[in-house]
Amino acid sequence: FDSYTVLQILGGQSGKNIARYCEIEGMHTDTIWIEKESRQNVTIIKTYNGENITYNEIGPVVSKEEISAYNQLVTQKLSADTEGILLVSGSAPNGYSEHDLLDIVSFAYGKGLSVYADIGGRWLKSIIEYPLVLLKVNRYEFFQSFNIDLLDRKAVEKFKYKHAIKYLVVTDGDQGFHAWDDEQQYIHRPSCKTGMPVRCTVGCGDSFLGGLVAALVVGNSFSLALDIANWCAAANTMNFVPSHFSKDDVEIVRKINGGGHERCRA
Repeated sequence: FDSYTVLQILGGQSGKNIARYCEIEGMHTDTIWIEKESRQNVTIIKTYNGENITYNEIGPVVSKEEISAYNQLVTQKLSADTEGILLVSGSAPNGYSEHDLLDIVSFAYGKGLSVYADIGGRWLKSIIEYPLVLLKVNRYEFFQSFNIDLLDRKAVEKFKYKHAIKYLVVTDGDQGFHAWDDEQQYIHRPSCKTGMPVRCTVGCGDSFLGGLVAALVVGNSFSLALDIANWCAAANTMNFVPSHFSKDDVEIVRKINGGGHERCRA
């Protein structure tokens, strides 16, 4: 957690709980506090059959003043960084428009930073106006946003080339992922086995993204970074708490699935 900062919008008691958890985990954070309550997502896991039921709250509406304060915070942080990356991930609160997001992305490009993205909806449609180093999206979001079927590889490759995306990754649940590297080479791998019952699938996409980005920024090849991401997504299913797994869990998955093709960089 020492190499990055989480810039977040929080409010109410839910926001305080999130902030406290970040502190316990040792995360570096900067927060804009808003008047309304942060949303809570509740997942019910039926342990007898592995079924997950998730309830997502709509979440708060942010004011223009709160949006302005958040964007100022982000651009202030980006101003001090000339070699890092901007990772745009998750969902924005109600009232935060795609234009607000593009203000930040445009600023980042002006600073020469690399931009990675894992978002959906109108934010996804807008952010591809800029050439991304990495776009990670799930199959449903990809089809909903661009009306392109993942299995139509020519259409996907045309899309990637048109928008100058260096690395494109489309995840497909338990079917694994499909990816295209900076030379338009296609890579597909199935999801990994863990040797254990699936306890929770919530957070697998976030875990995949975390493993992928963490592996790329320390210099691993795209192919090996995809392996690491796949191991992280599988490790996420070994626990009931989403995106809460250890290096030991990832190592178990790596050994069961034959390891990577190259030596990992930590």
